[in-house]
Amino acid sequence: MERANGYLKSSFFPGRHFTQPSDVQHQLDDWITQVANQRIHATTRQVPAKVWTADKAKMTTLPPYPPQVGVMRQVRLPRNYYVAVDANRYSVDPRMINRIVTVHADLEQVIVRAPDGVIVAHHVRVWGEHQTLTDPTHAATAKQMRHQLAVTRIHPQAVEVEQADLNVYDRLAGLEVGA
Repeated sequence: MERANGYLKSSFFPGRHFTQPSDVQHQLDDWITQVANQRIHATTRQVPAKVWTADKAKMTTLPPYPPQVGVMRQVRLPRNYYVAVDANRYSVDPRMINRIVTVHADLEQVIVRAPDGVIVAHHVRVWGEHQTLTDPTHAATAKQMRHQLAVTRIHPQAVEVEQADLNVYDRLAGLEVGA
């Protein structure tokens, strides 16, 4: 019916403040019902609410299953054990480092699953930008893993290494060995 994005950007969003996605939806629903759909449209010269009634009468029913919403993707978990969703980072069980995990984010939560389907991270989704959310159990596991790695580096197990007999070069050159 019209350029919805430009219309919303210039007529609905200026001067409004929102606390969460449901607040945006609530304010938008009220505004569309009370303002946008009651005016005479500039191009069609009709009231959108009346045109909508005629359009709705011609629509068919929705399918019996709900549509899939949210984002789902697979990523290899990096050494810092965080996955990015939009501009935010969410911690994942660090035991999954360097393994492929499935990230599913919808409007309310972020869930990360291991390849076998086990949930390895569950966070409430935040809508701010550049925030890092760390589950305390993930931080504790990472600390324990770092400590174990440090102990292994300080006290390596004795490994016997084979040493080459370099005297073979002296014998090939005709030199006396042990002189």
